[in-house]
Amino acid sequence: MCKLFVVNSLYLGNRSLGLELWDGKGIVEMTEKQVRDNINVGKEIYGLKVAANGIDLEIDREGFYMNNLVAHRHIGNYKPCYETENPVNIMYIVTGSREVNGEKMYDIISSRFEFKVVNGEMLKSLFLMGAVCGGAKMEDGNIVIAEKIGQTEPEKVKQLVDNNSEGKNSIDNKKEPEKKEADTVKKVDEVDKKSGNKTQPRKTTKK
Repeated sequence: MCKLFVVNSLYLGNRSLGLELWDGKGIVEMTEKQVRDNINVGKEIYGLKVAANGIDLEIDREGFYMNNLVAHRHIGNYKPCYETENPVNIMYIVTGSREVNGEKMYDIISSRFEFKVVNGEMLKSLFLMGAVCGGAKMEDGNIVIAEKIGQTEPEKVKQLVDNNSEGKNSIDNKKEPEKKEADTVKKVDEVDKKSGNKTQPRKTTKK
């Protein structure tokens, strides 16, 4: 199994259904029990950890710098599980880093499963907006990546760069963003237009 990143907590109204994870290519849905069992046998699942009682799951603040989790309750309904200083309806998790032409770049996935490769300037802007909930933290003005995730594999870098060069699924190419995420996405797009960052398509798989 590849690395899995917990992105959203999935609900039907107020009833918990499970979790939505990102495997680097698409969405993986798991129950909390499946996530707990996989963590217990050493699978690479980031964002949550098993609590001291051996039953509950809790966000991994120390190992993955996770500070929040988005609750996906209905179609188009996303809300952070914990209150934030700035009202946001979309959050990002850092899933890797890389060097591109001598510049440090970062892989991020949003709570709506939009994949992006961004530079340090944009990532810091997202931190200022309170829109980064895991995978990295700000320390003395510097971006600190969780040691668990490391750098993106060279083969994956080439694939993502090739896709980006074809202009696939760029936010700039969308005709009309969803109204419910307009406030946050608008700010992100303003940075995108300057830096030329791209997005990856959303795929769904179940486990």
